[in-house]
Amino acid sequence: MPALMDLRDFRLARDGRLLVQGGSWTVEPGERILLTGPSGSGKSSFLLGIAGLAEHSPGLTWEARETARPRVGLLFQNPYSQLVCPTVDQELAFALENAGWPGEAMEARVTQLKRTFGLEGLGDRAPWTFSGGEAQRVALAAVLAPRPDVVLLDEPLGYLDGASADALVALASQTGEAGAWVVVDHDPRPWRGWLNRHGALCDGAWTEGPVPESGPSEEGPERTSGGPLILEVEGLTAGYRGSPAVLKDFSLSVTRGETLALVGPSGSGKSTFFRCLTGQVRPSSGRLLVDGKPYRPRLRRRSPFSWVPQVPEHYFVFPTAREEWGAAAAAARAFGLESLADRHPFTLSEGEKRRLNLAAALAEPRSVLLLDEPQYGLDAASQRELVKAIGVLQDQGKTLVIISHDPSFCRRVAHRTKELAR
Repeated sequence: MPALMDLRDFRLARDGRLLVQGGSWTVEPGERILLTGPSGSGKSSFLLGIAGLAEHSPGLTWEARETARPRVGLLFQNPYSQLVCPTVDQELAFALENAGWPGEAMEARVTQLKRTFGLEGLGDRAPWTFSGGEAQRVALAAVLAPRPDVVLLDEPLGYLDGASADALVALASQTGEAGAWVVVDHDPRPWRGWLNRHGALCDGAWTEGPVPESGPSEEGPERTSGGPLILEVEGLTAGYRGSPAVLKDFSLSVTRGETLALVGPSGSGKSTFFRCLTGQVRPSSGRLLVDGKPYRPRLRRRSPFSWVPQVPEHYFVFPTAREEWGAAAAAARAFGLESLADRHPFTLSEGEKRRLNLAAALAEPRSVLLLDEPQYGLDAASQRELVKAIGVLQDQGKTLVIISHDPSFCRRVAHRTKELAR
């Protein structure tokens, strides 16, 4: 059987800097390929190259002789960036309409995908009102809708809770949805039983071999003794217009100097809670107290919260990384950002964007730092630097509330966890 993809003499560069080059690379039917490498090594750019999208990415140069060109489906690292339709049903049908599927077959395929990805009853919802995990499921379902020959997944587990991540790996193990899969992930552990081939990108070199065995240490911080309450939440209920409440009768207390991790399945209201604290969503009931005083977010009043959002691009307002981190030069240095000072934030890798988000959030002192999936997109070395930086903040008595689907990360940084149910 001929190869699904066959690249010869390929070369990938960004702004003149070589990311990767190689003599040949093929993808055979049935292959399950895991691609790893440090943050910024070019993994996402490589997927753009083999998907034929490099020419649409600023500063990216892709050269290759291709002797086979399959039908490719690509899931971006940020699922929101590829959702274009006003409802889930329309999003899932979009690629099928472009491919000329008959109406009856298209309707059956959309119904099947909603059942497979747990989207039943959500067909009329707007994708951008979803949590990151829900948006990830919609985007992946849309990618798989026309049954591509090769599926390219860029950090597909980052926004998913444990059950959803296990279901995605199980789906990728099934035959029939695609001829081959290529997955980029910093953490190879969920994919060990799935892959039959592993490649790594580092310092412009492409290598193939076994998956590294090492995993991060899970030793966490010492528990804090009880201190004064800095944040109290009582009976908070909130949601989005035209949809049922996402957050229902939610209560919480956080002591000064504590690091609390919020966990729970996608769609349980974790990010919605952060949006309530920062004034982006108005609760329908309940109250907030900061330092024992009733608190209602107002745009013209200084907020006690510094928020690092789930989607890095939502934080950027300046044309260079240096302007983004501002007075937080020490944090930028600790996160290895100095060499990126003159780069536009939107041209950075996902891991680099998230490190820049963190540095910028530390530029101005606030009472509580809100981190939404801060570890997503970071390789092991960058995660260690993030854990160290959080440790410095804890030593300084800072208060942090962290959302994460990664139990290992939560155990390493949080004094305690609170679970939200859907």
